[in-house]
Order: sequence, then structure tokens, then C-alpha cells
Amino acid sequence: MAKLTDEEPCPTGAADPGRWIWLSDEGLQLPRPSALDRDFSDVLARRNSVPGHTSITQQELSTILWHSCLIRERRPSPGPLRGWESRSAPSAGGLHEIEILCLPLDYSLPISWYDPLRHRLIPTAKEGGSDDYRQVIADLCGSTAGITLQFVADWLRLSTVYANASSLLWRDAGALLTTVCLVAEAANVASTPLGRESFIRGLMPSDEPERWRLCGGVHLCGRKQ
Repeated sequence: MAKLTDEEPCPTGAADPGRWIWLSDEGLQLPRPSALDRDFSDVLARRNSVPGHTSITQQELSTILWHSCLIRERRPSPGPLRGWESRSAPSAGGLHEIEILCLPLDYSLPISWYDPLRHRLIPTAKEGGSDDYRQVIADLCGSTAGITLQFVADWLRLSTVYANASSLLWRDAGALLTTVCLVAEAANVASTPLGRESFIRGLMPSDEPERWRLCGGVHLCGRKQ
């Protein structure tokens, strides 16, 4: 995490290596997302971090991922950036370097990466540490059901484009976390922010472990009755 003595982040002028692209043609297409019709002032008034102990449906997961990560516009950028995206949450340079790994606690779904380009889940072929995270989430927030959205940043991309990029990484993670939590509340799903940084063994999306950094996430589950 950035310290007060860190230098300000600044563009490096280096060539952008480009966004990680999911090459698989396979995946679980998520259902059409539901509209969010809650009043925003009501969402702000009622949002809290109290976890529940029931799972969420694919429909609820689809709705939260869609509205939190919707790619509204994509276009090439001038200069060293290979692409710019506009989404619900802001991101440095329009990079949106944070990918989402979906970790179900109750075996309702396989461990999967979310592909926002085609609104689908891509099961990871690796199962390393598949039980470790369940115990970690239980220890952190006491929940034994639901789905954790683990944020995984493409550090190679962010640090290539920006010098002293740590503060940008955590700024982007905080913006995405806030957006997911507000959308989850609008969908009447409990959301608990997590600051977890420990690596999940064997689940990174490529054979370049140094490329990726974990930067917190959100646990989603049913409302506590």
C-alpha cells in the first residue's frame, strides 16, 4: 500500500502491454441482469457490511457483476495506451486493470473468472487452494455461504503505464469495491468488503505470477434474517 513518503504516480510513456483477454470459447453465460429500481438515497441509508449465511442466485450474481463492471464504451487511446474503457467505477487512465475471480463458498459454481466483455464466467482449470479460501472467508467475516469476488490486479500493465502505481492500484480497488457494495445493496444482497491480499495458490490467469496482485474484494451472500 502506498505510504505518505511515496512519490506521486506519473505516466511512464512506456507501451501499454494491453488488457488481459480471455481466449477461451467456453464459459457459463450468465442470465440477463435485472434492472436496479431502488432509490439511491435508500441504498445509501440501508447499505451495511453485515454478512448473512445463505447463498445468492446466479441471477443476483449476474445483476451485480453486470451493473458494477459494465463496459459502456471502448476505444483506442492516443499515445502509449492500447485501449481505453468507460465503466461504472473509475480507473486510472481508463485501464480497468482489476479482474474478478469468483470464489463460491457453497460449491454452487466452479471457481471462475468473470469476463465483462461477454458477461460470462470462465471456470479456472486449476483448483489449487480451493478449500483454503473458504476457511479464510469464514475466519474473516463468519460467513459459510455465498460468493467472494476476489479482486486481482494486472500489476504488470498498471506499473508499465504508471510509475509509482501502488496508490493508483488501491484507489481503483476502492472505487470498484464501493461500486460493487452499492450495487449489491440495490439488488438486496448482503456485501462485506474484504482487504485480503494473500495469494490464492495456482489460480492466477496465466503462468506469469509476478504479473498479478490481489487487492481485496467483496463477499456476497443472502441477507441475515
